[in-house]
Amino acid sequence: MTPAPVSAETLAELATTRPAPAGAAALRAALHARRMLLLKAALVRVERARTALAPGVRTRFEADWALLERAERADPAAVRDLLDYPMTGAWLGAVLAADEGPELERHLPYITGLALSAAVRSGCPVEGERSVPSGRLVLPGLGVLCCPSRRALLDGRPGSTRITDATGATEVLFDRPGTDARRSDGGGAGWPGADSRRRDGEGTGRPGADTRRPDGGGTGGPGADTCRSDGDDTGRPGVATGRRDDGGTGRPGAGARRPDGDDAGRLGEDTRRPHGGGTGWLGLRALPGSAVLLDDLDPYRVPVHGIGPEALPAARRPDSAPGAWAARWVAARDLLSATDPARAAETSEVLRAVVPLAPSGHTGGPPMSATLRAAPGALLSQLPQDAGDLAETLVHESQHTKLATLHELVPLYRPGGARHRVGWRPDPRPVPGVLQGVYAHLALADLWRRARDGSLPDHSWRDRAERQFDTHWDQVGKALSILRESDELTFAGREFVQEMERHHARLGVAARSPG
Repeated sequence: MTPAPVSAETLAELATTRPAPAGAAALRAALHARRMLLLKAALVRVERARTALAPGVRTRFEADWALLERAERADPAAVRDLLDYPMTGAWLGAVLAADEGPELERHLPYITGLALSAAVRSGCPVEGERSVPSGRLVLPGLGVLCCPSRRALLDGRPGSTRITDATGATEVLFDRPGTDARRSDGGGAGWPGADSRRRDGEGTGRPGADTRRPDGGGTGGPGADTCRSDGDDTGRPGVATGRRDDGGTGRPGAGARRPDGDDAGRLGEDTRRPHGGGTGWLGLRALPGSAVLLDDLDPYRVPVHGIGPEALPAARRPDSAPGAWAARWVAARDLLSATDPARAAETSEVLRAVVPLAPSGHTGGPPMSATLRAAPGALLSQLPQDAGDLAETLVHESQHTKLATLHELVPLYRPGGARHRVGWRPDPRPVPGVLQGVYAHLALADLWRRARDGSLPDHSWRDRAERQFDTHWDQVGKALSILRESDELTFAGREFVQEMERHHARLGVAARSPG
């Protein structure tokens, strides 16, 4: 699948950082096209390694791939949604980076959970039995079922799916919202290599699907031999991370505050997702008033080496503070909606998941946040200290997701080695980091200008905007001059930077205009 080229007008709109329907549509198409390309690359790699794979791994992989094909035929849009989930990208990055042999083989069985998640979402009938070596069956974007017997029995019919541990100790029953399968507006472009689709879904001999990590989803993996009641994964696999200031490393920060009395019931319900319930089931929860998930279960949610200088791991359930996140999310969204309704709406469109990070080992300073380049759409963050911090983080990290996706569609820079000083970081940054930082801080300057000039009753928010606008505007202006002189930008990258400069100038004029 190849997305349509981005027009000069759409590229210019995106350069302003402002929400734009045409730009959003282009980025969605680009993200899906990228996922399908990586999926094909993973498929090719698995096919080339066929003879080196254990027979059981290969057979299970092929059967689950066939189930993915059937689910895609039943509801292309539902499966597209699953493929575009951020942690799908993280898994693909890990599979493609794994050394051939045991490391690669450990990644492959996670396809079981992905295929079952696709079947549940699409309403595709499924029956039989699946191996769950880890004792934890991870269904991406849905949750985790504890399977102490390491075997899961499947009974799926249109409208509902039941998954039961072989001993009957645990089970989950999914009811799919509506039984009229959604049709895709192009999302069902077909599976890479799916030239032979059998109706019974038996092994097609076509391995390689969108999968996740061996520590969950019936995969095994080091130490993953028990089902933990807290739902935590038993390892932290991962890919390259992105820092808050440049989309590549995580913002240096402090311990997140965890208020007492987390109340998971405060989180919202996404009526578009299948809802599961039952003994031994740990379900993901949507943040209030949105379809954005608080993902504190997926084993790909944080890289194995952690985030930032402290190598922060993911926060483990029940320490992921779901109630506090829900309350802060509502307050931050209210603040954004009052300041800039279009930005508030954009954050819910761009983001698919919020991943809580563990607290730091020290106090003081802002919370750490990051965006993974391999998993755009996921915001990794410690719990922000207040609604204003979260509102700022939502805008900031949304821009990293947008720019990372755009660069895959329209390359903005080429490889180079120069590093530059910028106002928001103590360490020199490469050109890609400068560009990411400029883009995010330009969006924040835009936000602060609106907050400063608006009529919000929240005086602390306006005071913050008064202080922050000048700082961000000045820092962005200096960094734009670095980009203007760089020879690492492509032609499209130079045009993009020129449009950012124009928007930066407009913000300066508007901020200094009387009244």
